[in-house]
Amino acid sequence: MAYQKEGKQPEPPSFQIQKIQDDLASKFSSQVKLKIGSRGKGVIEIPFLSEDDLGRILEMLDW
Repeated sequence: MAYQKEGKQPEPPSFQIQKIQDDLASKFSSQVKLKIGSRGKGVIEIPFLSEDDLGRILEMLDW
């Protein structure tokens, strides 16, 4: 899923987006990235280090 055109540098996240990323990273104890496209749609990425880590994150999401 591409959110930027080739050759164009991504814009730095706004203060609001950075704050949300930081708050989510703190909640999940993992790096979190928000990728937002030009039409306002986006993706939340939460990487995990192991199956146990994935299970921990999924429990926090009530999965």
